[in-house]
Amino acid sequence: MYHLTILVYKWNTTAEVSMQKNIFLKTLITLILIMATGSYNLYATNVTIDDTIHDSSVQILIDQSPIVFKTSPKIINNNIMVPMSEFFSAMGADVIWIEEQRIVVAYKDNMHLKLYIDSNKAYENGHEFTLPQKPISIDGHIFLPIEIVSKIFNMHPKMDTENNTLNLDNFSNDAGLKTFGRDIYKTHTIKPLGIAISMPYHWNKLSDNFSYGIENEYTLKISTKPLNIENSDEDIFKDAEISLNNQFENRIEILNSIKYKIHNSITVQKILFDTWDEPLIPMPIDTPNEPVVSTPTDTPILPFDIIDESVLTENFHTEILATNVNNTEEIDLQPNKKTNLLYVLKTSDQLFYILCSQGEILDLYESESSFEDIFDNIISTFIVRNESIDVQKEHYVEFKPFYQYGMRLSKHYHSNMVIGNSKLNFSGKFVENHNFTHLNAIVSHDDEQISFHLPINDNAFDKIIPLPFGLGQHNIKIFGVQKQIENNPSPTKIPLLQFSVINIDRNKTRYLIPTSKIQNDDPQIKSVSHLITYQSKNKYIEAYTLFGWITHNMKLIDHQEVNTNLTNYEIFENRKGTPEQINQLLTAMFRSINIPSRVVSGYNKNQHIHYWTEILINGQWMATNPIDDILYFTRSHYAPPNSKFIKVDKFRQLYTNIHIENY
Repeated sequence: MYHLTILVYKWNTTAEVSMQKNIFLKTLITLILIMATGSYNLYATNVTIDDTIHDSSVQILIDQSPIVFKTSPKIINNNIMVPMSEFFSAMGADVIWIEEQRIVVAYKDNMHLKLYIDSNKAYENGHEFTLPQKPISIDGHIFLPIEIVSKIFNMHPKMDTENNTLNLDNFSNDAGLKTFGRDIYKTHTIKPLGIAISMPYHWNKLSDNFSYGIENEYTLKISTKPLNIENSDEDIFKDAEISLNNQFENRIEILNSIKYKIHNSITVQKILFDTWDEPLIPMPIDTPNEPVVSTPTDTPILPFDIIDESVLTENFHTEILATNVNNTEEIDLQPNKKTNLLYVLKTSDQLFYILCSQGEILDLYESESSFEDIFDNIISTFIVRNESIDVQKEHYVEFKPFYQYGMRLSKHYHSNMVIGNSKLNFSGKFVENHNFTHLNAIVSHDDEQISFHLPINDNAFDKIIPLPFGLGQHNIKIFGVQKQIENNPSPTKIPLLQFSVINIDRNKTRYLIPTSKIQNDDPQIKSVSHLITYQSKNKYIEAYTLFGWITHNMKLIDHQEVNTNLTNYEIFENRKGTPEQINQLLTAMFRSINIPSRVVSGYNKNQHIHYWTEILINGQWMATNPIDDILYFTRSHYAPPNSKFIKVDKFRQLYTNIHIENY
């Protein structure tokens, strides 16, 4: 049943007559539309008498597949408006709704869109633009203009008036499929872990604890734990190998271990290893007891239990019980070996452990890939959803904690901002409780990256972030570092913001700038370095003077004395430190007098890690080796070292797995 209200207006002046006629006509049209479409309950916080609203009869498709909306799209002022959550879910975008500020944030494929309810203002990767129709709220649902939003996410809208459909061609959509040779891989989004990874098309989920594969052929199991930012890559990956030995009770042989990167941001340690059952002691057949079988440890060190005890012991139980053995006869039991892979993936704030195993029944399907190739392919597709950013392209992303902790920037930053002097002024404040001790900025370029400490004072931050890699794009990621708590002694890094800038300054300052671990901007480091070298006549003599002071005044400490939280100047005052800390101090002193320097590590012939410092003198990189000199001066059994500066190429021949430290 419909009700029609007749509005009677009394015309006044000529101007009022014209204005009131317009209002009357718009009101009448709205009433007719409501009557034509049935009973319609309208509630819009920002809809005025100038807005004409009715349900849309246009069917919307993405790549010719229709979207089934629970909430009907609307036509508002000739703009097709779609319910936000349903539309973004259909197109595969991540969405954040900030109710207090009435902000909608969506991210997909390097595109970050920020919209304000009740406002035409919007931001695309930090660049401001104006929407033709502002987002509105109707009955608790937020509606967005589909045409402009779809174009921003590289989806081209095509209207078919004959069939009354609007198809969005999703140029970035790969249907979740990838090919490796002749094999097809399907993408799995694992929301509880916040990751996506592609696996062979016919693989299935095997259990609720993130296991995938084919029973009796291939299995893959994923787990994760927070990253302790104080641990080096070496510590992390060595712990993983120790954990494997403990888990398998040393029934393990590590065949190979290599480190590499994927997506220029995720460090991977790939460990190939064999495991076997522990040989059993033969028992007489008339002995009533079961054979004694070694049981794995009850307290695994890795985050998941990587032993399937039934697989390890079932075959031996059957074999021994079926064999007639007397008291003296011995059996040569050859343990069954099983090849496995453990991938340890280090992201910005998490460690992911991916254990890969092959079963006894192989080749259930035709594949041109080997066991190792299959899992290498899988790992190459691994992405963290909130970090799935192609850093080679321009990008600007505000992560959910950016809003949760009330981060406010003092200026609008955007993707590919042009910076002319290799320095970005980064400032702002927090308006919500955050528990951050400081901010951590990671600046990267190609395969290089460097970390900076940004202090927070009275909830505000204001710091210059250097762009040290010369001309071109630099990628900046900002983390909040929270306080250590009793149950978690490791600081927690919370991703807040990530964006790209373009540096047009050709000067490379990479090995002169202060970082979180090389504090050459400390006034005390500057003072003592200049005091030690004030009589030196050139850079070479300055460098040699600092090197000599370090080798004659510093001592090495035992491992149990290590305090990783000491500053460079505290190491200087204590006159002792680890090999890495002493090289960090020497590097800070070099940089404080404008000598480019870096800490480098490698493994000697005994497979022990060794640290040294390399400096750029007269256009040539030279190696300085303070640790060997310190050992000679403090421990009499060490042979006299070669204290001269040595060309880097020649010095590095003594070591393997050489790594320039990222500080």
